[in-house]
Amino acid sequence: GVIVNVSSSSTNGGRACQGAYASSKAGIQSLTETLALEGKENGISAFCVVPRRTDTDLRRQMFPDEDPSACLRPEHVASIIVYVATEASPWLTGQSFWVR
Repeated sequence: GVIVNVSSSSTNGGRACQGAYASSKAGIQSLTETLALEGKENGISAFCVVPRRTDTDLRRQMFPDEDPSACLRPEHVASIIVYVATEASPWLTGQSFWVR
């Protein structure tokens, strides 16, 4: 089996007023590493996909002046999730894949 978690690039560097969000996403990355170790003997791999800014409805509401073309499209992130879930080697279990 394969577990794919999704985190956020907000874990890389501090941002004002995002302490709770960033720390919860960092926790997901740490959980992924733990799940990889715990699942290994049962053939379960765990990965984390870490996208940068992604053009979503919520992001457009939060940052109305941001140019959407500077953001990833949700389908770009989805394609990485599909790749990790189907093609990534078990030797990579526990890794975070940063989508920039």
